Amino acid sequence: MATPRSKIVDLDVTRWYHCISRCVRQAFLCGGAHTSRKEWLEQRLEHLAKHFAIEIAGYAILDNHLHILLRVDVEVADRLTSREIANRWGQIYPPRNKSRRAVSISEQWLENRCQDYHWIETRRARLKSLSWFMKCLKEELARKANKQDGCSGAFFEGRFKSIPIEDEESLLAVCTYIDLNPFAAGISKLPEHSPYTSLKYRVSRARQSVRIKDFNSGGRREILARNKMRAIEKDQWLCPLERVDSSDLERNGMLPGLSLGIYLKIIDFAARQFREGKARLDAGIANIFDRLSCDFDHWSGTLAKICTGAWRQRTQRAPKPAALATA
Repeated sequence: MATPRSKIVDLDVTRWYHCISRCVRQAFLCGGAHTSRKEWLEQRLEHLAKHFAIEIAGYAILDNHLHILLRVDVEVADRLTSREIANRWGQIYPPRNKSRRAVSISEQWLENRCQDYHWIETRRARLKSLSWFMKCLKEELARKANKQDGCSGAFFEGRFKSIPIEDEESLLAVCTYIDLNPFAAGISKLPEHSPYTSLKYRVSRARQSVRIKDFNSGGRREILARNKMRAIEKDQWLCPLERVDSSDLERNGMLPGLSLGIYLKIIDFAARQFREGKARLDAGIANIFDRLSCDFDHWSGTLAKICTGAWRQRTQRAPKPAALATA
């Protein structure tokens, strides 16, 4: 008998969860001629991230399953006004006319919803619910895919896995694992080229505005690059990497001191580690900064502390964490 979600998700213990969902019978329903379905999922993730009180810190969309790293921001949901709740829910599930066609949100519709206290509080609870987030993500794709295939029935397996992440070390390990999933499966030759991953999204966003080599240059250039990246991440739909202790921020990042430059070094380090049955970077392959047409002088002390200390301690523990053992 399956364990009720209420016994798996305890927001008093942790707000972070690694969610995994598979296609029915683990069929490759998002691969081959149906790669566009990965784009649908990525676009849907962006849409939901703007309206749910849930941050998306990492994701990887593969041919027959997907990984998402989520943080439930309970305080964000609790301080939303009735009007904000109604508007957010209307963006996810637009109001419909008598013909069941979606229509624009009107002032009258908002006023009517705001007067219904029970409706507002029910939607407030849903906006901070992992189950409702995953439902809204998968339901949309299933409907579009079934229409495309001219069929009906389930597209995803009935239940998704939700693995709690209880410490910062595990959070960093799981985020890295998710971003390396397509590379480890042999889908891409280099981690940063893995399509439909949070890693590729972050690198693409950075390269539009920041010289990535500045993250490894040291001194003033690196500080300026990090500050500029903070501003960029503040406006993107993906959760920022670096957490800054400030009550003025509307949304905060994952871990203190985790800049994009440090995260890229961790990705490169992890991609070279041996895991049976998984692809890895050969020692002779240039590091990630060289691959991104950047100069690389040395690995920082921060990288050495994180990777050789916390990372190795975790990988040497037994039994192997469920989050990292998942294929």
